[in-house]
Amino acid sequence: MKKCFFIICLLIKSVFVFAEEFSQLIIPQKIDILSSMNMNFPISQEKNPFFNFDSGLRLKGKQYSIMTSVHSEKLFFNNEEDFSFDKLNFSYAGQIFLSDKLLPFNLQLFAGTLQYSSSVSRLKNPILKQSSSLSKSIFLSPGIAPSIPSLTTSAKQPSFCVSVSAGKKSHFLPTMQFALSPDLNLNYSVYKAFYTHFIPSFTLALSGNVSSWGKNASSAWFLKRKAVPENFYASQEALCSFNFKVFKSSTAFFVYENPFSTADFALQTKNSLTFSHFCLQTSVFASDKGFYTASGTNPDTFFQFRINPQTKWKLGKQKKGLTLQAGVLCGMDFCSQNEVNGAQYNNALFQTDVFFDTSHFRFGVSCSAKQSTAASKPIYNAKGQMNYYGENCKTFCVFSFQEDKTASSFCKETLYARFAIYPQKSILYSAQIKSTFVFKDFELDSTELSSSVTFKFILNRVNISAKAAVCLPICPTF
Repeated sequence: MKKCFFIICLLIKSVFVFAEEFSQLIIPQKIDILSSMNMNFPISQEKNPFFNFDSGLRLKGKQYSIMTSVHSEKLFFNNEEDFSFDKLNFSYAGQIFLSDKLLPFNLQLFAGTLQYSSSVSRLKNPILKQSSSLSKSIFLSPGIAPSIPSLTTSAKQPSFCVSVSAGKKSHFLPTMQFALSPDLNLNYSVYKAFYTHFIPSFTLALSGNVSSWGKNASSAWFLKRKAVPENFYASQEALCSFNFKVFKSSTAFFVYENPFSTADFALQTKNSLTFSHFCLQTSVFASDKGFYTASGTNPDTFFQFRINPQTKWKLGKQKKGLTLQAGVLCGMDFCSQNEVNGAQYNNALFQTDVFFDTSHFRFGVSCSAKQSTAASKPIYNAKGQMNYYGENCKTFCVFSFQEDKTASSFCKETLYARFAIYPQKSILYSAQIKSTFVFKDFELDSTELSSSVTFKFILNRVNISAKAAVCLPICPTF
């Protein structure tokens, strides 16, 4: 009798323990609710006012994450036909994480309108992007980086993804990722990081993409570029990165299937040398002329070079002292118009940034210029930024000016200003005002004024965000 009673008590305790563990897995640890509306009221009789909205919900548990959201297209106030279900775009996604406590490895399952980056983005566009001269983004991240979209991200194509990574008992396994969409577009990646006595960190990765793109070639005789027959085309990326104490390098080698030949090749490499207060970064991109990316685009650029020296100095005490950061970015782009008898042209780039930082303030100035042999005159940009980091609020001020002389008949000037404040410990999360003034030969051509306010409530595990934005485009000149 005592044994039966003991067994019953043990079973009841096991049920309660299992129920507690199961509830911790099922009950969400964090809930995000978002609602936002953007309204546009043009000060012109020729244009009609419109608005669009976003609304979403995200549940995040210990081993899962689920989201759903709806995004509207432009809805005009004076057109009742716009208020239809066809104007709505829905996003939905889920993620389940199973750790090596349950399996010999870590397993992640994704499904829905997912986002991908890293190798997927590079295969679609391997060309170097212009960034700040103080940027430290040297390493090319491996993998396809699947993730659940944010609540304000527009709807993507649905897909399913599996990611397997090494656990404590299977540290020898590489990370393997595989993603497939309903129209049979495929992304995959295998990568592994190594740690040795000679090289502190060494990463090898192999990624690929198979996707369908192209257009009917029956009317190609009047097109500037060759029409590509619609079909499935493959592309590959091999990535190698290593990290020493003073030297870092990351190189990606691309192979693209060409619709009109066997294959095209491309290379992107980023390197960094750091010593004392100075850092020298270089980036190079090279490819066959007329290659097609994984997204079906046919870039003009076939060679790029960037050199970016930087310096950083700390003056005074560690916490209350002044930090100076300065950098210069110089580069060249060599391009060839992918048309019949397309002409070749080059772009020269220059950018410099200087920033001063204290414990509460950040002030900086940025200047850039771009000259193309395809245009008679350059494009100039100047930008000033001032931030304040206080105990009760954070403040950001940005002013910029751009002069564009590439047009043959006039010079275009753009003046932009932005002021934003982020109070701390308040339901008012942020408030900002933006203004844009466009001139032609220094005569006002158009103006755009906009403002937005975001409120954020936190109730235990529930985060509620509400945003309202208003834009007032003013055109023509008043």
